Amino acid sequence: RVLSGVSTDESESNPEPMSNIYQEWSLDQDRLLYENRHQSLPKLASMLGRGLRGVQTRMEKLTDVNSAAYARLFVGDSNGTVDDDSEEKKNSRLTPVKEVLRRIRW
Repeated sequence: RVLSGVSTDESESNPEPMSNIYQEWSLDQDRLLYENRHQSLPKLASMLGRGLRGVQTRMEKLTDVNSAAYARLFVGDSNGTVDDDSEEKKNSRLTPVKEVLRRIRW
């Protein structure tokens, strides 16, 4: 059976539309978003149960090396936390290849 262009099997695997709006982003949601970053914005919003602007803003944070979201996803330990007290860890943040290439091309 098809309702609004979406089969019932598909809708069972996706959260309700906008069910996570205004909710804190989990590490699993960040991973899912980053792994599927090449999908269309509406598809990502549907997968995550979030609004278009929320997904767009979160993606911007996940690709900004100075944001806490980036640190949690790429620099955090196995528990998903970042040790902000360690000066050595602050200075050893990994820089995405895209950013390195942008700086080289100047």
